[in-house]
Amino acid sequence: KLARLLNNKEYSEKANTVWKWINKVNIINMTTYQVYDGINMKTCKSGPGLTFTYTAGTVIGGLAEKFKQDENKEHLDLAHNLTLSVFKYLTKDSVLMEPCDGDRSCDLDANIFKGIFARNLRYLMDVTTNRTRRSGYKEFIRHNIASVKKNAMCIPSKL
Repeated sequence: KLARLLNNKEYSEKANTVWKWINKVNIINMTTYQVYDGINMKTCKSGPGLTFTYTAGTVIGGLAEKFKQDENKEHLDLAHNLTLSVFKYLTKDSVLMEPCDGDRSCDLDANIFKGIFARNLRYLMDVTTNRTRRSGYKEFIRHNIASVKKNAMCIPSKL
């Protein structure tokens, strides 16, 4: 984002270097479009392992930004595929779920992962021209907000 906002070629080159590294270490499974968390320090590769919403969200936001810079539709298509993968593998009843949510072992960091995903999904929505897809993302966010209101808020009866 800084490369675009500051019109700084050095930042753009660094972003391209990071993108090459992401592809080289196989953080993205190009079959399932899951984004893995972590690198094996012996092999310098990522591989089947944990996936979190923030990891995918960060890559989705980066791809949306790359699309703003170069208008390469492949970046946008990949961001959409990563989003659909999160919907498939990291939700329950269309509500975002981290692997640690099932046994309630999430720490304070993991509790904010979904917000990172939602923010980056919003960045993707900003560059999505397909109304049906955009509407689906909007409904997904609304559904998740309703779930938080229903299941994760404490409002005293008398204020």
